[in-house]
Amino acid sequence: MITTHNLGYPRIGVRRELKSACERYWSGRATLDELNAVGTSLRAAHWQAQRDAGIDLIPCNDFSFYDHLQDRIDQLEQELARTRRPPSDPQSEFTMPQLDECW
Repeated sequence: MITTHNLGYPRIGVRRELKSACERYWSGRATLDELNAVGTSLRAAHWQAQRDAGIDLIPCNDFSFYDHLQDRIDQLEQELARTRRPPSDPQSEFTMPQLDECW
């Protein structure tokens, strides 16, 4: 028997729901709870679509609201410096990549 696997799934949504939700959140027209609800819904729909397609090994932790690389950096920094800094502010995911000056 062949085992099927994929390396990730597009996170934006069929109708670009994630992009719209992020833009509403950034403009102040949506709350963080509303943004999280969209993310939760998209993750569930994407997992189900992969199950329905017969994927045996469905990837996890491949979702990001904006910048998946920043998410991984944040996770690593928290792991390496667990007790030296507080948990990341959810807003930082959006503000760090938008800084005018980098490095």
